[in-house]
Amino acid sequence: MNTSMRRFAMTIGLLAAVAIAGAQGQNRKPVESTGNGPRIAPIDRQQMGTIRKESSTTGTMDTHSQASPNEVAVTHLDLDLIVSFDKQRIKGTATYSMRNHGGEMLVLDTRGLEINAVTDEAGNALQFKLQKPDSIKGSALAVMLDKATSKVAVRYSTTVNSAGLQWLAPEQNDGKTPFLYSQGQAILTRSWIPIQDSPAVRITYNARITVPAGMTAVMGALGNVQQQTPGQTVFEFKQPHAIPPYLISLAVGQLEFKKISERTGVYALPGVLPEAVTEFQDLDNMLTASEKLCGPYVWERFDVLVLPASFPFGGMENPMLTFATPTILAGDRSLVSLIIHELAHSWSGNLVTNANWNDFWLNEGWTVYLERRIVEMLYGKETAEMMTVLGFQDLKATIADMPVQHSDTGLRLHLEGRDPDDGMTDVAYERGSMVIKEIELAWGREAFDTFIPHYFKSFSFRSITTDEFILFVDTYAEANHLKKVELREMVAAVGEPRPSFKIASGSLMAIEKARIAFLTGRPLTDYGVAKWSAQERQYFLRILTEALKEEQLNIINETLKLKHSKNSEVNFEWYMLCIRNNRLSIRPELEGFLRTVGRRKFILPLYKEMFANSEWSIWAKEQYANNRARYHSITSGSVDRLLQ
Repeated sequence: MNTSMRRFAMTIGLLAAVAIAGAQGQNRKPVESTGNGPRIAPIDRQQMGTIRKESSTTGTMDTHSQASPNEVAVTHLDLDLIVSFDKQRIKGTATYSMRNHGGEMLVLDTRGLEINAVTDEAGNALQFKLQKPDSIKGSALAVMLDKATSKVAVRYSTTVNSAGLQWLAPEQNDGKTPFLYSQGQAILTRSWIPIQDSPAVRITYNARITVPAGMTAVMGALGNVQQQTPGQTVFEFKQPHAIPPYLISLAVGQLEFKKISERTGVYALPGVLPEAVTEFQDLDNMLTASEKLCGPYVWERFDVLVLPASFPFGGMENPMLTFATPTILAGDRSLVSLIIHELAHSWSGNLVTNANWNDFWLNEGWTVYLERRIVEMLYGKETAEMMTVLGFQDLKATIADMPVQHSDTGLRLHLEGRDPDDGMTDVAYERGSMVIKEIELAWGREAFDTFIPHYFKSFSFRSITTDEFILFVDTYAEANHLKKVELREMVAAVGEPRPSFKIASGSLMAIEKARIAFLTGRPLTDYGVAKWSAQERQYFLRILTEALKEEQLNIINETLKLKHSKNSEVNFEWYMLCIRNNRLSIRPELEGFLRTVGRRKFILPLYKEMFANSEWSIWAKEQYANNRARYHSITSGSVDRLLQ
């Protein structure tokens, strides 16, 4: 953030503080919060409106966008696109409604797009220039505006360099049909739509998507079939809520839908749908529990799309339609916490969004905290605590791979000149959730549970910075006579974190004893292995850091029945353990995993472990060469950087 932006943030801070003080000084009667929590002293609505107006995020500095929404801001997008699997291209027109703050040009982010024409609302040609591309940010598209111009239409086409799209041939999908899906986060929406690609920008959109007959198009929006002809089908969509561009999503394939409840359902390929429906039977219970914690769900629907295995993430929280990896289909619902995580994003991320990617922890730290609270409500405190322990282990492992005092070990990221994907590590997720947990511990759960829906309501459909969040927490605490939390110090801290709270999971302590006994020769069956949950198995495999003999690995494999496991998290830990102990006989199984799974969370650490091991390095590079084209560009890009 530059000097002028710092001054801007300080001004907003003073305005917010004055607003709080004003609300207190008027002797207002506190209002009841949602639920049974204590009464709170809210910010005066009129003054909150003034703060919102003054702290408009169109002025927020986002170094990963070349757009200038503070001059001309896109407010609504109309898409009319044709999807061609034969050419692996999307072509059509994007039409923008704008709010002009006195600018003479509309600047959009693009990356790997062909721009064919730009016109105004009357069809008159407008002058435009596609700037020289930046290796990370792409090419700025500058469009000259007349004073009377109210809309701009850009006719364009995607190319083979549109990294936000993955086109799957039939053999990469179900063996019969092709598939297409988008992935916008962090800055890849610009590679299939010219857009002001910053989380500080929020727009509504409508879309008309033409696809080959027999194919179904889905988006994170309300949709319906508009027209069918012998050769094609037209789908229309409407997203009435203002969202950041990274949440615009599209998938096209031979999909089927199954309703779970009035507000929830599942999309998947026909061969996957029955399994997915069984796995996600708790969707409505998840939604109800989330509303109890966070406040009303405002997005009309919560559906889940199970994508092909190349999807690089566990899930993507596109509003109304979460994109999910098939690696969570474990057959026993042991991995559905991922769906809870994406559902929690409906509040933390989608409703209230980080204003730039340096503040990514605001999205993910909140979401991890909410995920575990919802898991606790639905599946018990023990399960939530085990997830916290595993998450903290992930965090420590991530930080151990970084220089001790590197800024990436903290929550205030410095991603200027870097791909924002570099900041999407366990630090934002786990360290961020620890900060939210510290507020809960300082205030008490009852008081904090009153704050949660108040926070989301206060900043609904806004993109905010870390400094705005800290100010809001501080002023809320002061107004309600709650303990001040040293958030600035916690957010600024780097290096290994030291949480003030401890997890006392009886199950995990028992597994520690089982590990020690196993290493001294006692049978694992003495420790109730057959009843271990997936998290307990995962934890046991992870803490076996000693060198193991082949015989011991055989015992683990047979006792935990790992050869027949469908749990991707457990299987991943088993493969990592085998690589560390040079169990070469695991290669056929691992080869299948590397070929059929594209989730970066698994693929990147596996290759990293193998590249560093002389017994595995050559074989691993052969596997990567064979599979690279199957992975999404986000996954392959991460492995490429590892090789470099």
